[in-house]
Amino acid sequence: MATGIVTGAPAGADMEDMPLVSMRGLTKKFSLRAGKSLRKVRFTAVKGIDLDIRKGEVFGLVGESGCGKSTLAMLILRLVSASSGSVLFKGEELTGLSYRKMLPLRKDMQVVFQDPYDSLDPRFSLEQIMAEPLAIRGGYSKSERRGMIADMLREVGLGEELLSRYPHQLSGGQRQRLCIARSLILSPEFLVCDEAVASLDVSVQAQILNLLLDLKEELGLTYLFISHNLAVVKFVSDRIGVMYFGSLVELAETEELFRNVKHPYTSALLSAVPDPDPTSTKQREILRSGVPSLMSPPGGCAFHPRCRHADERCAREEPQLRDTGNSHFVACHKDVGGPA
Repeated sequence: MATGIVTGAPAGADMEDMPLVSMRGLTKKFSLRAGKSLRKVRFTAVKGIDLDIRKGEVFGLVGESGCGKSTLAMLILRLVSASSGSVLFKGEELTGLSYRKMLPLRKDMQVVFQDPYDSLDPRFSLEQIMAEPLAIRGGYSKSERRGMIADMLREVGLGEELLSRYPHQLSGGQRQRLCIARSLILSPEFLVCDEAVASLDVSVQAQILNLLLDLKEELGLTYLFISHNLAVVKFVSDRIGVMYFGSLVELAETEELFRNVKHPYTSALLSAVPDPDPTSTKQREILRSGVPSLMSPPGGCAFHPRCRHADERCAREEPQLRDTGNSHFVACHKDVGGPA
């Protein structure tokens, strides 16, 4: 069952404001062998997502580990195939495309992975890493490739003197800048940043976040920015979606979400963000239990076993994502929100 259509463009918008990426009923189910009998168990990692990401925005996606954020990103990029539903990129349906037909669209949809070291080939020099997507794409001479690589390295703050180095000879910040440069070398329109700064020191995180925002403005990029760090997502995002147990439970403009949080799960996440003010009296919200197993999901609202506001209806009926005003969507039976 879909969670409700959440559009990224206001009524009456022209084509420039129409979504770059649209998802409708997007679902992914996996199966594995479990237990002593190794019986086959199916579970749903992403459940009926309806969402639009409009051109030129930074859409932040947050939630606990295992909630389906990265799986959703891989479904959009066609790195895994959807069980049902659809993904449209610039109005073109992706879910049914063959490998051959998908290949021309790959250059327009790129990704920066969480761990910069694991996503780089240790046998390749920096120049070889940067040249590989250009060689696969074809149509460039060796001198053209060298010029494009030098230009992109300058864009991300790396010098040409690093071209002969290997990933292990770079710092963590340099490796992540290299990953960003590689993802942008083919001039994509849409970039997925999957925990792109999670493995970096705080000071380096700030440099990379500012770099991403500068490149967005300079190159006209659209980002899907995935993180479990709400402070980071607040800094970079125009809109934020909150995922829990494979579903979107809240979505709003960034300022609106932090000013008027409505879902108890979002409220708990925000309460866990450290406050640098030593005089702050903010209280941490402690959830009632741990995350339920995907193998045996609870009935009704998936969050109800952990929610202090839950009642019988929550255990019986799954809430649907609904607009509560001011383009603020929430999947909850109760109005339990308030200032963050």
